[in-house]
Amino acid sequence: MLQILLNGVVSGLLVALPAIALSLTYGVLNFPNFAIGSMITMGAYIALFFNLDIGAPLLLAAGLGAAGLAAVALVTDRLVYKPLRNSDHVTLLVASMGVYFVLENVVRFLWGSDIRGYDIAVARPHRWMGLRVNNEQITIVIVALLAMVAVWFILMRTPLGRAMRAVSDNPDLAGVRGINRNYVIGAVWAISGALAGFAGVLVGMDGV
Repeated sequence: MLQILLNGVVSGLLVALPAIALSLTYGVLNFPNFAIGSMITMGAYIALFFNLDIGAPLLLAAGLGAAGLAAVALVTDRLVYKPLRNSDHVTLLVASMGVYFVLENVVRFLWGSDIRGYDIAVARPHRWMGLRVNNEQITIVIVALLAMVAVWFILMRTPLGRAMRAVSDNPDLAGVRGINRNYVIGAVWAISGALAGFAGVLVGMDGV
């Protein structure tokens, strides 16, 4: 039973990062980002490129994958979502569906559809109080918790976080108070992209 509980906690933390990314974009832009799944996939494969093709250690590859996906999210916002900024949430939802299909097919075109894995050293699982805990699970827990603490700190303890909350509550009033809405939206997409990128790597590690 404890082993099942542990595995469930790890699986929940895997879902937590994309859930936070989704809630950030929904809170500020007021539409559910249907493309979050394809963003996770692309983040995983960007990290895979740096890990296998370039030979970077997985930790560095994960950071580069998160940064790469943040850049992809910013470009997508500039090309797709910014022209539709004042549209209703249904229009934005449909646009995100289109982004989903584009990103999925870009991944298939660049990396194919075969199952691939990261360059992770094989190690025996740890035994603790009858529980079987492997290194990948430990990494998932640490990275997910650090990412959630970082997002909390940004939202609650920084000027950017206050601006994000202001735009989420009332974008018109936030604009009157001098808050640059486009800057805030760009920051939200960058943070969401980075979270989705890390989530993709963690999902890939969990599947090894």
